[in-house]
Amino acid sequence: MTLEIIDLSKKFGDTAALDGVSFCADSGKVLTVIGDSGSGKSTLLKLLDHIEQKDSGRIILDGKELYCGKDAVFSDRLNFGLVFQNFNLFYPYSAYENIMIPVRSMVKREIKTRGVPLSRRKKETAAALAEREKSVRRLIERLNISKIKDQYPISLSGGEAQRVAIARALATDPAVICFDEPTSALDHKLVGEVAEIITSLRELDKIIIVVTHDISLAKKISDNVIFMKNGRIIESGDAGILDDPKTEELNDFLK
Repeated sequence: MTLEIIDLSKKFGDTAALDGVSFCADSGKVLTVIGDSGSGKSTLLKLLDHIEQKDSGRIILDGKELYCGKDAVFSDRLNFGLVFQNFNLFYPYSAYENIMIPVRSMVKREIKTRGVPLSRRKKETAAALAEREKSVRRLIERLNISKIKDQYPISLSGGEAQRVAIARALATDPAVICFDEPTSALDHKLVGEVAEIITSLRELDKIIIVVTHDISLAKKISDNVIFMKNGRIIESGDAGILDDPKTEELNDFLK
């Protein structure tokens, strides 16, 4: 599966947050997006996750053009999962309940969209949730959070909270999983653990997009790299550009 971004642009007032951005990302690989604050990295994720609406450009997943923002249809939204910078877990709920929140919402929406009569909705919703819970349990085991699934966010370490946030983003089985600065809220000692988790997700055949300022993380996880500045892609290539940049701008950024 391939994600194609073609000439994507977004302005906030007179400021171009994204200015004609184009790239491709493939399943089973990690695409890392680097750049200074204000370069457009986070805006890109917000457009992909339908938090913001593009001004122009195209988003094509597996040959199908998608919409974003308020124009996005429900099925398009399900293609993308986002692990927020600060995890954004809901504190009144256990880890397991946090993971199940988007799943419950998705199942209810699917049942309603199918036009299931009210008299049968409760039964069909319960059956669909039971089936989804099987895959959620496998995900919990994969991410090694079985022992903490009944704990609440306030009692979790940073690394544990991140694993729960990753499980929540993956629980609806999106084609694309995005990470926004995955090491910024963690102790520097956990960079290696984060890298291991992200690279292990290649086995799920997802398209993985990671926005980070952490070059040590980028070197550990990247198959391909995009360097952005002022809303534009300045340089892109395989992970080798992190050691051998071709542009002065990327060379300066890496110093």
